[in-house]
Amino acid sequence: LIKHHEWLEYANTSKNPQEQIKRLQSIAFDLQHDNLFDMALIFTHADLRAVKSDNNFHDTRIGKSRVSFDGSVRSFGEAADFYAQKIKMYVEELQKSQPLLPVTPIPDASRVAEAITQVFPDGSTNIKGVYQNSEGLIILKFNEIEDWEIIGFPKGSVSRGIKAKGINGKNEETEVDTGNIKFFAHGLDYENQMSKFDAFSLVNSDALLSISYTERPESKFRFFRPQGLFLDFDTKYVYGGGNTDSGSGCGKSIADFKKNYIFGGYRESDRLYISNLIKEATGMNDIEYVEFVKKNKNKPFSEIQPEDLRIKVIQALATINSNVRKGNREYNECFGSNVKKVMAPFAYNTDYNTPMGNPVEFLNRPDVKRRTGFLQKYARNNNKVFVTLGD
Repeated sequence: LIKHHEWLEYANTSKNPQEQIKRLQSIAFDLQHDNLFDMALIFTHADLRAVKSDNNFHDTRIGKSRVSFDGSVRSFGEAADFYAQKIKMYVEELQKSQPLLPVTPIPDASRVAEAITQVFPDGSTNIKGVYQNSEGLIILKFNEIEDWEIIGFPKGSVSRGIKAKGINGKNEETEVDTGNIKFFAHGLDYENQMSKFDAFSLVNSDALLSISYTERPESKFRFFRPQGLFLDFDTKYVYGGGNTDSGSGCGKSIADFKKNYIFGGYRESDRLYISNLIKEATGMNDIEYVEFVKKNKNKPFSEIQPEDLRIKVIQALATINSNVRKGNREYNECFGSNVKKVMAPFAYNTDYNTPMGNPVEFLNRPDVKRRTGFLQKYARNNNKVFVTLGD
C-alpha cells in the first residue's frame, strides 16, 4: 500500500506536470483492483494522525506538518486527499478497460483417472477422447471429447454447440461452432524455460508473460509454438492484448506497459481491445461493464452470469483478432503476470494437413518426442494431463 509520504513525495519532487501525472497514473495502476485504493487512503490518514513532527501531528497545518502547492497551504492529510482524487479518477479509467478473459480450470490427472475404468491396447479408454500411455500419462484429445463433466471439468463445459461469427484463414467471415472451454497458452521449446514460471509467479515481479487466449481451441489452436503450457491467471493479472502482435520478444515489463499501453500510450488499443469487444457485443456501458467484471472475475465461462450475456461474450471473443503468421500460425498475443497455476502441457502437429490420429502414437513419434519429452515428463511428475489439439 502506498503511504502518505510517498504520495507527497510524488507531489513535490517533480516540477514537470507531465512527469507528476505519470507518477500518479503509476500509483493508480498498482491500486486499481479490489479495494486497495480505499485501504491505502484509510491507512494514509491513520498514519498521519498517529505520527508527530515538531510536537504536532502530521495531519495539521502547523509547523512542518504542511505543504504548499497549487497556490494553497495544505496539511499532509489534505494534500493526500487532493492527489487521491486524481488517482481515483485514473483507477476508474483502468477499471473500465480491465480485460475479462474467462479460463476453464483443467482437472488434475488423478481426477481424470478416477473416471477411467478400462484402458485398451491402443491407449484409448472407456471415455471418448481420453487416452493413457504405457508410462501412465493421461492424454486429452480435445476435439474427440464429448463428455467433459465426467472427467472433472466444470458443470456445463462444452467444446461445441455455440454458433459465432469468425474469420477463416483466408480472412473471410464464416460461421463457427465453438464452446465455452478456454485457456491461456504459452509456448515453450526447452526444459530450462520452465524455470521462468518461478519468477513470473512472484508478487513483486515486474515481468510480463506473453500468452495467447485460446478463444477457439477446437479450430484456432496454432500458437506461437506448437507445444507449451496452458496457464491460469487471476483476472486482475491479465493486462491486455488480443489486438496485435507486439513483436517485443521477451522484453515486456509492467513498467513498459504503464508507459505505452494505458492513458493514451501508443499501444493503448491493446489495453482497450477486449473490453471494447465485450461492450459492443453486449451493449453494456462503462459502469455496467465494471460491475460485470467484478461479479464474474476468476470464473470459467460456464459460471458467468447472466446467461444471456455469457453467450454474447463467448460469441464476441470467438472473433478476437488472431492474425495469420508465417506457417499459417493463427494466434493472438495477450499479456499477464503472476501465473496462478500451470494447468497442463499441450501440443499439436506442425503439419496441419496431416491428421494426428492416435495421440499416444503421436506423442511417441521421435520428432514429437524430441520437442515434447520434457513436457510429458512435467505432466507425469506434477499430476497434470497432456492436451493434444487438432484433427
